[in-house]
Amino acid sequence: MSLINLQKPKTPIKSSFFYVLLFYQGCSSESPIYFSFFVLFWIFIYSAWTYFYIKFSSLYFRIFSLFILIFYFSYSLFVIYFENSFIIPIQLFSFSIPFFILAKLLKKEKNQKHKEYLKIFNENKNIRMDLRLAKNIQESLFPKLEPIHGLKYDVYRQIQNHIGGDFFDFIKLREGNVGIFMTDVAGHGVSSAMIAAMIKVLVSTMPYVYKQDPSALLSYLDKKMANDYKSEHATALYLFINFQTKTISLANAGHPYVIYQKKGEDFYEIETQGALLGYNIRSPIAINYSFSYSPGDRFIIYTDGLIEVWNPQGEYLGFENFLKILNQLKNEPTETFKEKLILEIFNFYKKTIFVDDVMFMIFELE
Repeated sequence: MSLINLQKPKTPIKSSFFYVLLFYQGCSSESPIYFSFFVLFWIFIYSAWTYFYIKFSSLYFRIFSLFILIFYFSYSLFVIYFENSFIIPIQLFSFSIPFFILAKLLKKEKNQKHKEYLKIFNENKNIRMDLRLAKNIQESLFPKLEPIHGLKYDVYRQIQNHIGGDFFDFIKLREGNVGIFMTDVAGHGVSSAMIAAMIKVLVSTMPYVYKQDPSALLSYLDKKMANDYKSEHATALYLFINFQTKTISLANAGHPYVIYQKKGEDFYEIETQGALLGYNIRSPIAINYSFSYSPGDRFIIYTDGLIEVWNPQGEYLGFENFLKILNQLKNEPTETFKEKLILEIFNFYKKTIFVDDVMFMIFELE
């Protein structure tokens, strides 16, 4: 979320008083040359005085103003003592009038701008506090990365703003089996984070039987979103791992396909059928796909921000290049796979941060 941009207000440097008194000085001058020099000199002083007000702090502005006053006073004493004349000191004093008038006007305007600045600053401060609180609340919704019997895994997350709509959860069932849920809510920031939190609550509180049936779980979410949050939609997938039968059932509602690797072989996509959550355009919203696994098999799930990147040459990473990187790393241990994969993507991307919310998880079945 972008916060309000705070900038110091600038002040116009024109003053009608200054030009009126220049005209007065010209009328009272004995020599046009003297008048021209005097006008140019005071234009320089006036411009410098205003520049100090705009560009620097009030301390420097006061120091420069004090310098002008000292100059007035010193030059006046010099003229009075050596030329025995009071005309030029009076003229100098007349030129000081617009400075003091303008100083009053600038001070009044500056105080008003300062009040506005403080108001915006306090609003930004409150927004930052709210975002920090929201971030802490969202972080508390993610599962603790505790060991799961029968499964090794690693997680990578990057949020573009303080909070986002990418979310995952582990659903631990009574029999020792586990469900893995991932969603990517459309949009960024507060609204998508709130929908992700709502989805988390729905997944946690839905009937137990749905947690063993990926298609039923996603269809339940689709109907709830279509009825209660008509303007929101999301992609999601759910995998149910049965450690007793060594089988995996999965369903995918418009999310990037699961990428699977049989032990020692290449990675490949598991193509499934399903539609976005929130539109209630088909029933069931996604079709179950089930298969058996062997110890050492691995799979990767991710959100689309991971592969939707372009390098400076305009080359798109996309799935094809992503799959090439995965197969280059197919013999990399699961414990170091995440770091190597991110490094390879950044080498392609020529940056060290993604421009979108990003999440991916790698799992190894034991």
